[in-house]
Amino acid sequence: MKQKKYSFTLMEVMIGFTLISLVLGMIFSSLYQEATLKRSIEKMEKAVMTHVEVQQFLDRVFANHLSSPLKGSQKPFYTKDDPRAKLSITFDNGIDPNPLFCGEIEGILCIENNALVFKLKEGESFERTAVLRKEVNALSFEFLTNGDHGLETHSTWSENRPFSPSFVKITLNRNEPYAFWVNQASQEIPLKTKKEGQG
Repeated sequence: MKQKKYSFTLMEVMIGFTLISLVLGMIFSSLYQEATLKRSIEKMEKAVMTHVEVQQFLDRVFANHLSSPLKGSQKPFYTKDDPRAKLSITFDNGIDPNPLFCGEIEGILCIENNALVFKLKEGESFERTAVLRKEVNALSFEFLTNGDHGLETHSTWSENRPFSPSFVKITLNRNEPYAFWVNQASQEIPLKTKKEGQG
């Protein structure tokens, strides 16, 4: 007895191709979303790491600020505009492989070539420039200090001021803030003493 061979009808073939295309579409869509998510996560991680690196670098600088430099002519802390905002801070750079950059030194924080940079020995032939963050087109400062009427904020800090601010807020690109405590010279605390003649 002859067995009847089974063959697919055109309708069955079309249904099969439709199902295969739907499954493949879902797979490729899932892979595309995963790749997009991975790129977004990597971009966010890079932005966070850059923020952390800038914060840590400047934390060290402000924490080692010398409010009374050994070189009497050097101003310890001030801002200047020429033409963009710059912050000059004298700090203890500690031990550096290059003896020219050891110990007390002036650092300049500014924008150069659309990047936030920190310069040591600015203007010298052996000037050192550290690029802290790229794609920066705006830099502003806010200085916090104790005043006669409580806390006061200033957008600039004159080199004629005899003291440094307590805190500094730096904003990049108008929406990326950083905050730092500024090391200051310790102040004497007056102790109450008993008046003479009192036991």
